Amino acid sequence: MINAPIPFEQDAAFAQVDGRDYIQGVTILHRMLEATLPAGEAKGLDPDAGVAVKRIKFTRNTLCDGVIRGLLGADKGLEPAGAVAQLLGTLDGQALTAAYYPDEARPVSRQESSPPYPIHDFEPLEGYGGRWRFAEAGDGGVFLWALIEANKRTIRTALGERMARPRIELVEASDFLYRRHGMMADGALMLETLSVREFGPRLYILNEARYTDADGAARSLRLQYSANPA
Repeated sequence: MINAPIPFEQDAAFAQVDGRDYIQGVTILHRMLEATLPAGEAKGLDPDAGVAVKRIKFTRNTLCDGVIRGLLGADKGLEPAGAVAQLLGTLDGQALTAAYYPDEARPVSRQESSPPYPIHDFEPLEGYGGRWRFAEAGDGGVFLWALIEANKRTIRTALGERMARPRIELVEASDFLYRRHGMMADGALMLETLSVREFGPRLYILNEARYTDADGAARSLRLQYSANPA
């Protein structure tokens, strides 16, 4: 039991992937989740319990390295100024909040290309979702990255001629359990579109992923994207 909030901090360096003018939101999300686990383990919390994410919200893009700051045992207390992403959740039953603060004096210097997505047997569904199979199982980072990036592609395909060269960005992820190992079993995943909102030329698309973890438990994860003409 944590009686008072415990701060933690971790330096974070990223790569520019495929020449994009921003760090992928899923990469920041994964790095923030991973930063919480050693901090919790140092205080006797069980990292294998996973992080129950209530919400992670992205406020703007960045192409700069920086620092992740967090608090164990509290769901507020971080300075919002300067943060581009903020996480709320629990770790082994203890409240948790974390945020990523880019440093404008540290532009990303590494360049990388996206590896092939471990996805097969894709079938589009109504709206902006789809059904497919994952060829790799277990690793939480690979699962989140492949799921979110592949979902962006399904949205781009579904938009068709409605929006030429759309810019699709992850705005929020919510209501899921992150596990470093065993987050998903090798098998089928379905993404269903729950809502679509229009604000001028911009669309906000809310999808829900449904899958099974390595223990056979049914899981879900909500993802909200913005899509607007480039």
